Amino acid sequence: MNILAFDTASSSGAVAIMKDGAIIAHTQLNIGLTHSEQLLPAVDDLMQLTGMKMAQLDAIAITAGPGSFTGLRIGFSTAKGMALGLKKPLIPLSTLDVLAQNGAGVRGLIVPIMNARRKQVYTAVYRSNGQEITRQSDYQAIAIADLLQEIKAVAGAPLVYFTGDGVDVFADTVRDTLGEQAVLAEGCRKFVCADALALLAEKEAAAWADLHGMRVEPMYLRESEAVIKWREAHPDESLED
Repeated sequence: MNILAFDTASSSGAVAIMKDGAIIAHTQLNIGLTHSEQLLPAVDDLMQLTGMKMAQLDAIAITAGPGSFTGLRIGFSTAKGMALGLKKPLIPLSTLDVLAQNGAGVRGLIVPIMNARRKQVYTAVYRSNGQEITRQSDYQAIAIADLLQEIKAVAGAPLVYFTGDGVDVFADTVRDTLGEQAVLAEGCRKFVCADALALLAEKEAAAWADLHGMRVEPMYLRESEAVIKWREAHPDESLED
């Protein structure tokens, strides 16, 4: 299967191309440019480098959230345009599910933490036996302190592998709470990897075979920062007024 996969939900950006079921190209971008500036040039560069043509693609895969509200809008508008134009499936996958793949091979808990601001993270808890990764909780936006206390209460004190851009923000808090129980991802393992997205999308392709993105929507988990600030400044008003 040939898949173009890209992430715009996280603070970094990533693009990958799968050809005949194998990842043939992958790029990770953490250079400070916005997704609107870097996504299409990155896609074009990889397509040219690999010699792939858009008409050869069988599907488009994207991270569906949670994550940056602006980034998700950019990703969805781009992916829907591609899927509709090519008449190919659009396969949306949770950003957290993709991040959890960074812990492949880990035995214990895998906890992606994406910085949601206000001392909160977007997260879900996964358990791995070293081969299979299974989600154990709902996707949620939660205070980092509350998340860590919930993990601390898990019986058996398993190793906990943290990944995501929240690692840099909350590293000290995680270590102070969990000590040696916590393992923090390093380098590119803190970022959403588009190759993992493509591999997961291949498994889910049949479920999205005829949608072409028409009914695909982002998963936000909470209101945007702009809306939260507006509500705080206008406690007696409604956005619907």
